[in-house]
Amino acid sequence: MQQQYRGMLSRQINRRIIPDITLQPMTTPTPVPTDTPTYTPTLPSIVINEIRVNQPSTDNDEYFELICSTPGSSLARLTYLVIGDNSLASPLGVIESVTDLSSYSLPESDYYFLVAEATFNYPGVTPDVVLSGNGLNFENENVTHLLVADFSGTHGQDLDTDDDGTLDITPWSQVVDAIGLVQTVGSGDRYYGASLGFEDIGPDGTSLPGHVSRCPDGMTWLIGVFEKGIDDSPGDPNICTTPTPVPTSTPTNTPTNTPVVVSVGTMIAVSSGSFIQGSPETEPCRSTNETQFMHSLSRNLAVMETEITRQMWSDLRAVQPSLPVDPSNVAYSPTLSHPVQQNTWYEAVLFANLLSLQNGYTRCYFTNSGLGTPIDATNYTGGSFYCNFAANGYRLASEGEWEYFTRAGTTTPFSCNETNFTASNCGSCTLGTHLTLEQYCVYCANDPGTTVAAGSKPANPWGLKDVHGNVWEWCWDWYDPMYPSLSATDYTGAAWGTHRVMRGGSFDGSAIYCRSARRHTVTPDHRNNTLGFRLVRVSP
Repeated sequence: MQQQYRGMLSRQINRRIIPDITLQPMTTPTPVPTDTPTYTPTLPSIVINEIRVNQPSTDNDEYFELICSTPGSSLARLTYLVIGDNSLASPLGVIESVTDLSSYSLPESDYYFLVAEATFNYPGVTPDVVLSGNGLNFENENVTHLLVADFSGTHGQDLDTDDDGTLDITPWSQVVDAIGLVQTVGSGDRYYGASLGFEDIGPDGTSLPGHVSRCPDGMTWLIGVFEKGIDDSPGDPNICTTPTPVPTSTPTNTPTNTPVVVSVGTMIAVSSGSFIQGSPETEPCRSTNETQFMHSLSRNLAVMETEITRQMWSDLRAVQPSLPVDPSNVAYSPTLSHPVQQNTWYEAVLFANLLSLQNGYTRCYFTNSGLGTPIDATNYTGGSFYCNFAANGYRLASEGEWEYFTRAGTTTPFSCNETNFTASNCGSCTLGTHLTLEQYCVYCANDPGTTVAAGSKPANPWGLKDVHGNVWEWCWDWYDPMYPSLSATDYTGAAWGTHRVMRGGSFDGSAIYCRSARRHTVTPDHRNNTLGFRLVRVSP
């Protein structure tokens, strides 16, 4: 049977973390079952993290900083560019600065990579790359900073040949990250961040922002202090605090320490019930590990309408800073409305416990069978994991729960009635082959080369979105290749194992992998730009 799994990009990497959190040791991956697709390494998960452009008097301390998910990562294929207006002369959209990074790697023990000019002078800070003279030469008008892959252009090349604000020439294979810095909105000078699918920021009063950084690291762009040395943090975690105005008088009867409730969107009520889990032998392109059995689920659930988004991750990290930096490859989830991806199973479990703690629910995950030591940022990267399924906190769905709410009462390959899914076209990535499925699912036939914003497609019969496609979703279960033989109640997988289950398919996989019954497995430390999660809670 010919199965097509187009363009799956993956990386087996250590946890993406910030300082103060212990790095998980690299382990040897366990062989993947033969029916699991292979994965192809992609570019490192890396973004521009901080830029110093402008300062009073002479601009002699310019620098840019990258942050990467894994220390020691190679920067092969990467180039840092600045596009401006050719020093105020026409044409616009000209490459003004080129820094080839392809021969460098991050330090083995550092997440930051700092590039600066020879005149750079921050006490105690040594750049990873020092450029001779005024090597960066960042312009102080509207400009766009880009990190690109496989650059084939030249310094001084005009990329916006008709000066209309859209790049006509793109001499690279991929824009990994970009940020437009704006001095004057609507001026003749162009900035291209938003038009490239990223962001423009500025002005700072009447000036180009002199200092911009992501706060927290790798996340939202903010304008810093124009004068250098106040909130600059080259080579270190960004300084994200701002002065808080002191009230002229102390208010009375004002509550203190009011907890912030972090929203994860609409929670859909799913009542307990029974269904046939797995697929019939007549289902096209089924796998042998989908043998059917009767599964009874005794718990009522509240299920997230969508997958976890980058905005939800950012909101929780703002109040629970022990949560690691968003691990997503922003090239595949370019906005905060897109789903989180590249998170490990461990990080999904930590996220769930921190969210429960923040929102006042009982945590579900523990390190011991007596449920006395909850999973937190000090112990989540390995060891034993136990779930209190009766607790009212957030958790991953079991594999059975996931298939139950995905099927939503249906018995067909998908929860939508796709009538043209056959053995001859089940691996097709041709648009128009599965017209009904294409309305409900983002997969290889209709994907834009990335994920799409969470919830962009219509819901299944029970009101849940993206259960087919967009990103795979972690489940609780250790993988067991053999389902129970007859019937089961609240089945939660094998007692132990090496691989956890993921379900639902993704934007770059074929319809085969998006079926309600399709099972996939990877090790819990696995990262992939097509793998995310959604959470559930037990409800009365």
